[in-house]
Amino acid sequence: MDEKELANMYTWTGPETYLVTVDDNDNVIGYDSFINVHEKNIKHRGAEVLVFNSKGELLLQRRSANITYPLLFATSAGGHVDKDCDYEETARKELQEELGLTTDITYIDTVYHPNMNEFIAVYKTVYNGMPEFDPDEIDRLEWVSMADLAFLVGRFPYLFTPTFLRTYEAVIRNIG
Repeated sequence: MDEKELANMYTWTGPETYLVTVDDNDNVIGYDSFINVHEKNIKHRGAEVLVFNSKGELLLQRRSANITYPLLFATSAGGHVDKDCDYEETARKELQEELGLTTDITYIDTVYHPNMNEFIAVYKTVYNGMPEFDPDEIDRLEWVSMADLAFLVGRFPYLFTPTFLRTYEAVIRNIG
């Protein structure tokens, strides 16, 4: 990916959003704009939710063609922690906004993603069925067994976002 493509991935056209910024130990130190956080590589927070079904399959989202990391697979739902929100509030908000789900969530772990300079709290939930999704953010959803996921990540890592791969290595592969 060349420099222009990389810059375009972080071109924000929506309303100004302020994100929680943190120190090296994930302590809140302030807030800064989405643009500044990414342009200046400031440590910040995110939250992800892993949706499993009763068969133990993980719901993956294939990201929309018009957002960061277009058409790559990512966790079930996730996003940045905005000013005046915490990890759990963000996880619940993203789960509802992206998939229309209001299920109970359980905290798993917090993972540092060096490529994004971001601490991400990872949660899980169980849901059976195919959720409705926001087509502005998601191209499609796929239920994947843990064995198939291990194969896909090992053989075709380029199908996944860098954040997903880090979460997979740190958390997901230890769940199955």
